[in-house]
Amino acid sequence: MIEKKRPSRKRVQEPERLLQFLIVLTGCDDPVWRRIVVPVQYSFWDLHVAIQDAMGWLDCHLHEFVVTEPKRSLSVRVGLPDEEFPEERPTLEGWKVPIEKFFGAYDSRPAAYLYDFGDDWQHVVSCEDHMLAEPGEKYPQCIGGANACPPEDVGGVHGYREFSNRSQTRITPSVSVCLRGSVASSIRATSI
Repeated sequence: MIEKKRPSRKRVQEPERLLQFLIVLTGCDDPVWRRIVVPVQYSFWDLHVAIQDAMGWLDCHLHEFVVTEPKRSLSVRVGLPDEEFPEERPTLEGWKVPIEKFFGAYDSRPAAYLYDFGDDWQHVVSCEDHMLAEPGEKYPQCIGGANACPPEDVGGVHGYREFSNRSQTRITPSVSVCLRGSVASSIRATSI
């Protein structure tokens, strides 16, 4: 009796699910924005790192997201909890909270992202799209943007205006602000 070999069943791997975000730095005279694509299983900590890289920030200050719980419409802080006074500013630990919890639905609300509590850089983070990964591509990716972020520790929006006027130098993005496959900004200074 000849044994017939059964064809092996290859498990087809599902494409990675992704979320596309638009991040806009508010209050600047020239619009500063980035469009990034990240894996849906990211935590808020991972999203924070992707935003830092895409915007060109150095990640040397505190941050927090303020998001709306989908079912109860309550605002929730996500980021780095204050260990000394947790009750003053209750904050969920960003590395434990998946972004899908707040951005998984197609009609999710925009979130606020605050970077540097001293300079008070306010960003609006909007989930624009849900998509599947392209075969062979690595994520996160910065796929678009305009204008460079202000320098760290410049004093917020007002300090940046003074800095720009005083130095007569404007920080502008190079030809390719964000390159596909990379989450890094390319910046150059030019004299006015």
